[in-house]
Amino acid sequence: MRKGLLIFLLLTMSIFVFSLDIQYKEISEDLSMIVNDDEISSEVFKAKTGVVSLLSTIKNTNESFFQTLTNTATGLDLLNTYNKRKALEFSGNILFIQFVESKEINLNREVLKENIETQFDNILNDSDLSDEDLNNYLSSKGYSSKEAYLEEQYYNALYERSIQSYYEKKSEEYDIEETEIEKEYNENKNLYVKPPQAEISIIRFSNSDEASLTYNKISQGYYDFEEAFEQKQSEGNSDNITINLNVEQNEFIKEVKNNAPGYISKPQQISENEWILIKILKKSPERELNLEEAKNQIIFNLRDKKAKDYFDKILPEEFEDFKENSTLILNKNLFY
Repeated sequence: MRKGLLIFLLLTMSIFVFSLDIQYKEISEDLSMIVNDDEISSEVFKAKTGVVSLLSTIKNTNESFFQTLTNTATGLDLLNTYNKRKALEFSGNILFIQFVESKEINLNREVLKENIETQFDNILNDSDLSDEDLNNYLSSKGYSSKEAYLEEQYYNALYERSIQSYYEKKSEEYDIEETEIEKEYNENKNLYVKPPQAEISIIRFSNSDEASLTYNKISQGYYDFEEAFEQKQSEGNSDNITINLNVEQNEFIKEVKNNAPGYISKPQQISENEWILIKILKKSPERELNLEEAKNQIIFNLRDKKAKDYFDKILPEEFEDFKENSTLILNKNLFY
């Protein structure tokens, strides 16, 4: 999905949620709001606003302003306005999640939550942080607990997933006619090109000594690259792959780009426990794709344009209808 579409949608949710009818009620003190069926804890909302970290920074840098904010009617009103705005923005995210689910799209909430918790626990287990260090770190970031942190991460990830899932669903709904494909190709041929590529053989090693020994034996003529390749292939440690030479994120791709077919690289470390040797088999320059070759990319681009048009013009109206049948309850003890 295009990044611009995500930014547009973020802005759309913020703008259109302010038309939502809001109810203020006395609800459980550990809840900040109820958005239809979603109950949002007070702690995760505090973390979402960043107000704890904000006030802490103000207190440490400008004590008089901190006292004004927390001990005067004007200051408290300003904080309340800030919190309301954050509540509306957050509820807008949650409403959009629910809107997407109303379109019979399963966002697999429970699996997502479990994955986030598991990833966090794995990172924590691999670190040397004590429980006290963890609590101090989370507190410095405005989280009252591990649970509050995980809940905020969960809703952030769920919102992003809802945007991505809905975009993919809408995009796949559009049928593209042959006349549309031909028109797009004829008008934008310069966009449909095959990048410069190289076909390479790659051999993987688990340590630098083995990689260096193999390279030296190939260089000295004891055996050729292909023999080493076949030996490692039986272990699942060699492949023939095609790489895009316009992508220079790895050093070995730069090396392939700057050398001719037949070239064999010295051992290169690409991760903590992996070294590689590569041989360049073939290189091909950038070229314009013919219509048949470009067809799949053209269909993707045309669907993307139609989906963008839907998000621009139709989605805001549909989302507005959804909100009119939704309920947002704010805890009157936290907002006034």
